[in-house]
Amino acid sequence: MKKILLITIFLLNCSYAQVSINAGLYNENIKQLFINDLDLIQQGTSPLIFWLRFDNSQPAAANVYLKLSFIYVDHFKGQVRELLRGQTQPIEIPSAGLSLTNQDIFSGNGSYKLRDYGIDRQAADNIMDYILSTGKIPSGRYEFMLRIFDSKTHSRLDETVIELEISDQISIDLISPGEKADISHLPEIYTKLPHFRWESNATRFRLRVCEKLPGNNSPEE
Repeated sequence: MKKILLITIFLLNCSYAQVSINAGLYNENIKQLFINDLDLIQQGTSPLIFWLRFDNSQPAAANVYLKLSFIYVDHFKGQVRELLRGQTQPIEIPSAGLSLTNQDIFSGNGSYKLRDYGIDRQAADNIMDYILSTGKIPSGRYEFMLRIFDSKTHSRLDETVIELEISDQISIDLISPGEKADISHLPEIYTKLPHFRWESNATRFRLRVCEKLPGNNSPEE
């Protein structure tokens, strides 16, 4: 009898392990991500960012829950910072599997919505000023870490990672005074109080004024 019981438990544990998860981006060339795209207030306004696919190879439905982490990977400092986290309510995965999107889990009204969802302000301290001033996350490497757990045993069944590189394309166009540095002939400025003007999608600037000496011929000089 003991041998039969042990075999039964082993088979049950194996059945849990047959639930897997896959995920990917809708737009592989995404370059910008606004913090509202992650729908922190859960109003169901998030655009399509990624898809999820749960596969269940067993004939019976499986009950799992999903944990999501949004992670900033700082290669320069050798740090990994969890910026956002959340956990879904229990999800039933039929034998045919289940497909979801980020809209399903970010929405506050759906049956797959996240609970205990929020931003880790201590971990995000270094980039929070940028997020608050621009509404965007700064350039860098980010990951959506997705892990599924058995609802009864709380054992981890599978996990996957969606990686994305955010590149904030900054543009700046000089209006006045003068011309761009790569122009060979620069106009004379006759006032000691010039009014500097430019157009840009950046929000913070550092202005450096240098004298062009007779021997300076290159833009670098």
